Amino acid sequence: MKNRVNIFLALSLFVSIGASAQPVITAAGVTPVVGDVFKVQYATTTKLNAPTIRGANVTWDYSKIIDSSFTESTKYVNPAGLGLPGSDSFRNATLAAFDATNAIVAYLNPTSSSLGMLGEDYYGAGSLNKFSPQRTLYYFPCNYQDSHTDSFTFINPQEAAGYTVLGYDTLVVDSYGTLKLPNATYDSVLREKIVTTLKYYYTGYTQPILIVSQTNYEFGLNGFHGPLLELTTNSLNPGVWGADYMYTFPLPLAISGFAASWQNKMPYLQWDADNTENTKQFNIQRSEDGHSFETVGQVGVGGSSYHFADNYTPSNTVYYRIEQVDKNGQTFYSATAQLTVNSKQLTVYPNPSKGTIHVSMKSSTPVHVMIYDVLGRLVYENKNYTSAEAITTDTWSKGSYLVRAKDNEGWKVSSFVKE
Repeated sequence: MKNRVNIFLALSLFVSIGASAQPVITAAGVTPVVGDVFKVQYATTTKLNAPTIRGANVTWDYSKIIDSSFTESTKYVNPAGLGLPGSDSFRNATLAAFDATNAIVAYLNPTSSSLGMLGEDYYGAGSLNKFSPQRTLYYFPCNYQDSHTDSFTFINPQEAAGYTVLGYDTLVVDSYGTLKLPNATYDSVLREKIVTTLKYYYTGYTQPILIVSQTNYEFGLNGFHGPLLELTTNSLNPGVWGADYMYTFPLPLAISGFAASWQNKMPYLQWDADNTENTKQFNIQRSEDGHSFETVGQVGVGGSSYHFADNYTPSNTVYYRIEQVDKNGQTFYSATAQLTVNSKQLTVYPNPSKGTIHVSMKSSTPVHVMIYDVLGRLVYENKNYTSAEAITTDTWSKGSYLVRAKDNEGWKVSSFVKE
């Protein structure tokens, strides 16, 4: 989140508890695995108060928080296949969290007793950070009302001669109950409070030159490999709380590449889906305000790529999401995709494509175009693109691609499918 002290990638895993059961979790229930994808929606910092409700069987209502324009996606991968500097620096890592949005990779060492982080590669800025010993993000098994403390030294090899950072974490599992979010309501949610203190020292000095503290509240549900909601504040911006919440989950279904675009002046939705063995159907849901959704269509399960054309002409901004219905009746939700009605629509053609594509915004001046694959990797960028230029996709893998383009009205989003 924007007000977070950005010296480490925030990763937190969670536990759950029934209304009458003592909560206990193990690593197998919550540790991410290769292939997991987390997509997070950030909220605005307005109208967010300090979380004061705690205890047993409580209800936290965050269903009315207001989304910001910022989202991020993290993919869990095998560290050996990244080809980044950190892949050699953290050879003991068996799992990597690849955040293409912020150009960060965190190198992890999950075991049956803990989830440790060895360090991070800020590959976009050419900066490598290490923890000594590894920073423990979670302990297993874990019970309601458990608490742990941890300490580590933060090392930046590029600046190691200049300063040292000592870190201290206190983790307390303080509450459980029902969590209401804009996209769903969840029962048996457990909350963890994490207080981190960072002390910065110049090399050779015994008194810190800076002390920064940060408080996180993490809300999670057993069986999901990621947070439902995170609230954060820090001493650099006291009293201001930020929030981000998960709007897609890697289990039991991985929906990726979900985007809405215009086709024949009608909303056109595309997405990919894996692990659909237990899926009954996809419901297409539409909203005029981004919060209250209604089902407007249905798509059956089959294959890995899906689409839906909505026979609807919106007069204002319209929002879509995919509701995945499991065979046992449980529901899960995709990201929320937005279509804006304005004079300059972003279109990609031909769509689907087998070779070259064109991006059109009906703009008289060049635009900034960025294209991402389903893993969030940037595969094409042109800061001075004109619609007359052809973009060659011959070497790209088959699947859905997200297209972002910026003109004088701002960023717009579309997508296309490479066959």
